[in-house]
Amino acid sequence: DLQTLYTKPRYILHVSTYQMVVLLLFYWFLV
Repeated sequence: DLQTLYTKPRYILHVSTYQMVVLLLFYWFLV
C-alpha cells in the first residue's frame, strides 16, 4: 500500500510532463 502511495504522484507528474511536451510540439508545428 505504501508503494502505491509513493508511485502514484510520480506517475501523475510523469504524465503531466509528457502532456506538456506534446502540447509544445503541437504548438511548434502550428507556428
